[in-house]
Amino acid sequence: MMWRLLALLLSLASTQVLAQTPVRWPAVYVHSLQGVTLHDTSPLMPRPGSGPRAFSLALAQALLQQLGRPQAVSDVPLARALKALDARQPAWLVGLLRTPARELRYQWLLPLYRDTLVFYQSPLRPNDVTTWQQARLLPVCVVQGSAPEEYALQFGLQRVERSSSYALCLRMLAAGRVRLAPVVAGDLKAKLQEAGLSAAAVQPSPLPTVALESYLVASHATPPAELQAWRDAWQQLVASAAYRQLRQQYWP
Repeated sequence: MMWRLLALLLSLASTQVLAQTPVRWPAVYVHSLQGVTLHDTSPLMPRPGSGPRAFSLALAQALLQQLGRPQAVSDVPLARALKALDARQPAWLVGLLRTPARELRYQWLLPLYRDTLVFYQSPLRPNDVTTWQQARLLPVCVVQGSAPEEYALQFGLQRVERSSSYALCLRMLAAGRVRLAPVVAGDLKAKLQEAGLSAAAVQPSPLPTVALESYLVASHATPPAELQAWRDAWQQLVASAAYRQLRQQYWP
């Protein structure tokens, strides 16, 4: 009898400990939010009208709410976010551009939006080039580890200067230190504001543009049940009026 009572007490104690243990969901990361949030502290608040990155952040927060998870989205440098996804632990990244070099590294779950990569130039120093062969010796500024860097190298551009931000690349372009700066078109307004430049400071070059898709991606260590939960939440969100309201508010 005594042993049964002791076993019952131990079982109850174990159940109470488990109930008090906080649930640990996979971390959700986002990157390159400079200029698209109202402030830099947590919780992140997307700035209305700021474009696709603000829209993506709002979508991620809406999906977390749909999943019933009171967790924050963490804004980190892209290199740190990719390192976390490569570390064999469950994790999410909001707004990663799909490229050939990244294809096999992650699980590409939800396409958030489509956009275009444009190689911008200064109107004060226009480039009379229309092919990558003609542009190969022009100095170009790219953000290290970014999709624009991958494409600049893929297209054979030889004078690639790496930077820590798109705003710095745009400042270098305006100052004449480089002749090209590739930026996703939907991000240009926010990045110009961050750089303190007007819309007249840059213009598209004659070079070809690149169609891009931005995704919500998961590490390969993220379990199937977690992936399915996000898919289900996504289907419910895009079928609702809330999705259209978010698009109108953050990326009109």
